[in-house]
Amino acid sequence: KRNEKKVVKEFMDRARAELGGYWWKVHGSMFQITGNPDVCGCVQGLYIAPEFKDGNNKLKSVQKTRIKQIREAGGFAGGYWSADEAIKDIKRHVKNFTLQKAEDSPKIIRKKKRARIIHGARDWEDDNRFKSSRPKTKEKK
Repeated sequence: KRNEKKVVKEFMDRARAELGGYWWKVHGSMFQITGNPDVCGCVQGLYIAPEFKDGNNKLKSVQKTRIKQIREAGGFAGGYWSADEAIKDIKRHVKNFTLQKAEDSPKIIRKKKRARIIHGARDWEDDNRFKSSRPKTKEKK
């Protein structure tokens, strides 16, 4: 019986070698959202989030909910008990996945950048409309 940590380590090594893309381990803590998958990655524009279980452990209801939310948002997620199972399933899914062509996707209209956030403060010099709205004072003679 292998523990979950070893399965995740094996998956991470194989995913980086066989699938490419960008992968990271999600370390659970009190600051994380409950039920987030163990690993996240992006391969050929597809967000992938496998959840790993050990032995006879089952997915919790909150984990099933997160997997469903990721799938509904267009990503790919699932529960796995081995790295082999996950790699095979993800390879199959990536193979069948194609990015939507730009002309088929909804148009995104980008407006002129009006303000930039710099270390929490706004830089208003990007657009004259954001200059001070106070009336200019007359010069004293």
